[in-house]
Amino acid sequence: MIQFGRNITAPGDRLEKISLERLFAGIQRPKPEFRDRIERLRFVKTLDERRYRDLKKQLPYFVCGLFHPPVRRKENFAAIECFVLDLDHLEKEDRNLETVRAKLQALPEVCLLFQSPGGDGLKVLFRLKERCTDAALFSAFYKLFAARFATAHHLLDALDTRTHDVTRACFLSYDPKAHFRPDALPIDLPAYLPDSDFDKAQKSVKEAEKTLQGAQPAKPAGPDADALERIKERLNPGRRKPKPKDVILSPEVESALEVLTRRLPEFEMELIDSRPINYGRQVRVRAAQLWAEINIFYGKKGYKIVRTTKTGSNRELAELAAEAIGRILDEM
Repeated sequence: MIQFGRNITAPGDRLEKISLERLFAGIQRPKPEFRDRIERLRFVKTLDERRYRDLKKQLPYFVCGLFHPPVRRKENFAAIECFVLDLDHLEKEDRNLETVRAKLQALPEVCLLFQSPGGDGLKVLFRLKERCTDAALFSAFYKLFAARFATAHHLLDALDTRTHDVTRACFLSYDPKAHFRPDALPIDLPAYLPDSDFDKAQKSVKEAEKTLQGAQPAKPAGPDADALERIKERLNPGRRKPKPKDVILSPEVESALEVLTRRLPEFEMELIDSRPINYGRQVRVRAAQLWAEINIFYGKKGYKIVRTTKTGSNRELAELAAEAIGRILDEM
């Protein structure tokens, strides 16, 4: 089971549950209007990449994570039963999309395989043997699986390394050659993160992140502190947990978060993460292959935007993001 959405740029876009069988049918045999829409989109991509990206955001989408309430937010995450690897730019001198397609659809673990909306990539969906209810644990597993799978099939340079989050969405596409194997071999998550050896699991996650970063150095895999903390909890259920710090939330910043999520794409940026801090939020913004971290506060003089000095945060992007965020907040 997955969830389906219609407007990814709309705040609070409601999701509905659909089966993988229904998803497959919608990709392989869609209504003529949607088929024509995808074909026009692929033509636009050959002329204007920026226009293509804008139009793609208007497509319906699905998420493998299940959310309750049914809105694609990390705090609403309930469980995940399947996941997608995103392979981009497959056309090279020594390979092409159809060769990769034939190789992957022969694998017993590949459940669903279809061409991306842009036409130059493939989406590869796998089922989990058991559903996972831990977002951080899933993220750690995803990095391990993706690194090993892409290495084994010589696809590291094509792998999108940003798709390890449970909220990650995948836009619908049209592909008459789409492949669906209902009885695909499920992936055993615990086999990648064994309960018996935390040190081994920690080392494996770090090695996977290095592999992914080495393949595409400009795409950071992101921090793994939350994932490691949740693995520790799973391995040692009785361990004493650090007491969470009390945070004073700002209603003004909380309400601004949805507006920023919706409007940052106007500036070729997207909000990919946030966490509460006293009187504000720490947000992470991505543009192309770069990311930057910004603190947003609210006080007597209104909003205050502060660039952080986080290692890996791009200084120039932080300045641009701060300016864009300031402009959006001023217009609220």
